[in-house]
Amino acid sequence: MSTEDLFVERRRMAKMIEILKNTPITIREISNPDPIPAMLTPFDTKIMTTKASGMTKKWLVKRGIALGRGLTLEVKVRMSYGMIKKALLSTIYRKILGHYGVTGIEQLKYYNLGNAVGRAFERYEGEQLLRWIDKYMKRKIEDTNMDKDLAKIIVIATLKACTYARHNYYGTYFDLEPISKSEEAPEHGTEQKLSASESPS
Repeated sequence: MSTEDLFVERRRMAKMIEILKNTPITIREISNPDPIPAMLTPFDTKIMTTKASGMTKKWLVKRGIALGRGLTLEVKVRMSYGMIKKALLSTIYRKILGHYGVTGIEQLKYYNLGNAVGRAFERYEGEQLLRWIDKYMKRKIEDTNMDKDLAKIIVIATLKACTYARHNYYGTYFDLEPISKSEEAPEHGTEQKLSASESPS
């Protein structure tokens, strides 16, 4: 990427983050993934898929044998979805925190905030989710001395990214055999979409 292209990309990303900054945390906004898709380049998507594929394979090494017959297609789907969602959130956080110049250990508290919100997104819905977020945000901002505006951006970005992941990646799985500990993760993951008859109930 040339210096000019890098400058254009940074300006574009700054606009996306400004949109997130001015977006209220409401049920309507949570259900709208924009501007998350615009924040992702084709390269980001490729890296996310590769990373999620590798993480899924590592998980299969650690847990797959222990699960035995319990390692069903439904379990693989859940794990693949969880891993690609994790890779997506990590990509979004890196872009936002990089824009604000947050580095090192300071990043950790924002990653922790976002990951907690991502888990809550799967547990709660509607007003219950909004109430949980409001209480959790206030407590975390006070306890860890986070920047209030940046914390809010991370939260709304997480919620929108989770919606994006649910719409685009739920039902996707990596058709992988577990690798041995001596093997390397592959260059590219094999991403597949379940047919209606295979989808978990």
